[in-house]
Amino acid sequence: MSKSFIFTLMPFNNNFDDIYKLGIKATCEELGTYCERVDEQIFQGSILDRILNQISKADIIIADMTGKNANVFFEVGYAKALDKKIILLTSSVDDIPFDLQHYTHVIYDKSIINLKEILRKYLKFYLANPDKSSLEMTSGVNLYINGVQLVSGNTTKIEIPKNYHYAPITIENVSGKTLEANSFQLVAKSDENWIFDRYEGKKYITDKSGKENHMIYNTQPIFHGAEYSFSLCPPPHNTGDSIILEVSFYSSNFSSTYKIELVAGENAS
Repeated sequence: MSKSFIFTLMPFNNNFDDIYKLGIKATCEELGTYCERVDEQIFQGSILDRILNQISKADIIIADMTGKNANVFFEVGYAKALDKKIILLTSSVDDIPFDLQHYTHVIYDKSIINLKEILRKYLKFYLANPDKSSLEMTSGVNLYINGVQLVSGNTTKIEIPKNYHYAPITIENVSGKTLEANSFQLVAKSDENWIFDRYEGKKYITDKSGKENHMIYNTQPIFHGAEYSFSLCPPPHNTGDSIILEVSFYSSNFSSTYKIELVAGENAS
């Protein structure tokens, strides 16, 4: 099985070498992928033609937007036109222009440690969903239950200590902008009558089958990089017991459904 090819776009500047070699390339190689910049390749012809050729062949594009480099902006536009999966990076939120503020950016704040930690999550998510379009995978948020990131398209198995009275679900804002109040909704349903608990932005809706589902929405803004947590109750209480939960996320430009198998583990210490 061939390795996924990840092509990196960034300014040709020595200041970016550590970010690329120690952050981006090292993370890609840890996950078993093949990552290159154009200056690592041997080729004939113009460098622009080569870059466009490699963008068209790549499975995933990583682009560092730091410094608002015009060449990188052009190359990202070409990748968008080809509907490529793109992971946008920037050292500072100030480098995100108005037209790109609704796209998710990994903001690493000049820290290679931060970059590797966040980039690893995105790459795992993209690599686990090779057949989904870039639009299907663009939400600007990450969802977690008990610290485990949810991935659409398959069932995520999550262990919850059996002495937990609630299963924590967390929304992380990685969109590069503030998520305004009432900008998204979460709907949960399960045969075990799961509910969102202790939360003011909660109401109930009835689906076509007549089953009552539970919906919450954000009653206050969520700033970039912030997390917003809710409680789901009750989790299973006997070790080894499990239940299936379905959580759907809805916003103005994105919707996705996640299936989760929650398994009762040992008591938390």
